[in-house]
Amino acid sequence: MVFRSSYGPAYDECCAAGTNSSSIRAAIDAAWATDPTLDRSGIVVRILGPIVILEGYLSAREHRDIAVRIAAAVAGTSRVQDRMLYRYSAQ
Repeated sequence: MVFRSSYGPAYDECCAAGTNSSSIRAAIDAAWATDPTLDRSGIVVRILGPIVILEGYLSAREHRDIAVRIAAAVAGTSRVQDRMLYRYSAQ
């Protein structure tokens, strides 16, 4: 039994252009590095087919918007899923 799936034209176009999960992950990380206000140490980027999943813990609430905005600029708005959590510190 062979499982085949089609993710649609947007995914096919990016893969035809030579984009793979490693290059998307590296591009997002490089873009995040350009923003000195973003603490990305607790964020993990996972690629599942055409979807970019952002997971992990944030040290500040405003980091969510920054991380998602930058990842969407690299991978496309409809391809980014935010699963990050804000860890409240009582200090």
